[in-house]
Amino acid sequence: MPMTMHVSQRTLSGGDAATVVTIGGRLDSDSARRFATEILPVLARRPGTLVFDLAGLDFMTSAGIGELFRAQKTVTGYGGQVMMTNLQPQIQKVLAIVKALPGTSLFASEAEMDEYLAAMQRKARETP
Repeated sequence: MPMTMHVSQRTLSGGDAATVVTIGGRLDSDSARRFATEILPVLARRPGTLVFDLAGLDFMTSAGIGELFRAQKTVTGYGGQVMMTNLQPQIQKVLAIVKALPGTSLFASEAEMDEYLAAMQRKARETP
């Protein structure tokens, strides 16, 4: 299945906005080049929070990992954060093995990500 990509906006718990990039199919050598081109306008908007929803991603090679890493590096470079959610077991395994995305949070679902974000925001409000 070829790679698909959809970009949307979402309000996270706590009211913060996030740019959600939903990726499906295969993120391999061929599609990674296309992803690199398609993600550029998203990165140019400098999202504070960039969420990769990988529920539909079935397969990923090192080329795909490299492009996700480049996007993460760009976003964290200007002080933003990158999160991943809805990883298929095989994708989670690949990322765990290569540990190629340091500083990126992985979540089993959007609900888990929202719980994490809510807890972080509560902690920030409680800390003087």
